[in-house]
Amino acid sequence: NDRQTPSHLEHAKMPRHLPALLVAVSLLAVSHTTLLRAQVGFGAMVGASRTGITGEMAEGTKSTTTFLVGGFVSIPVGDFAFQPGVVYTRKGFTSDAFSGITPKAAFDFLQVPLVFRIGAPMGASGRYYLGVGPAIGVRVRCRLLVTGGGPDRSAACRDVEAEDGSIALKSTEFSGVGEAGIELGKLTFGIRADLGLSN
Repeated sequence: NDRQTPSHLEHAKMPRHLPALLVAVSLLAVSHTTLLRAQVGFGAMVGASRTGITGEMAEGTKSTTTFLVGGFVSIPVGDFAFQPGVVYTRKGFTSDAFSGITPKAAFDFLQVPLVFRIGAPMGASGRYYLGVGPAIGVRVRCRLLVTGGGPDRSAACRDVEAEDGSIALKSTEFSGVGEAGIELGKLTFGIRADLGLSN
């Protein structure tokens, strides 16, 4: 059983408030299909992320490996492609271990990125691409976890009370997205950076 009452997590050395930015860098594999008549493409993406926080609360924390999965539509706009999408992504961080215990935080977001992408030919059938755009995310889950020193324990952020209140994290996140990669036929391999601007 990995559940435990919130009181077991109260003394974990984890930031209680987050005047900080959540960041993630993801390695992606993408499959896409194009409707030739309309020149509109559809695709699915899956990837592994390395995520953490920056700012004054980052001291004593380190990044952790998570995931993202989602889909998108690619719409040609002149020399660019506009790619709105829907992505389920997990962000978070790990705090430094103490007394054999490692506190962790995991924040799940349903994110809508609006990316503008430009590409250039690479060889006979490939293309390089670069993309940038804003994204808005809605937090759908927030959990604090403690590993080590016995069975793993976890609790919802809202259930963990600190001296100055519960864990503070906005339910909506605005972020900037940048991406780069290689398109090879119907497959794309790339890297995606996601910097939270307000969370």
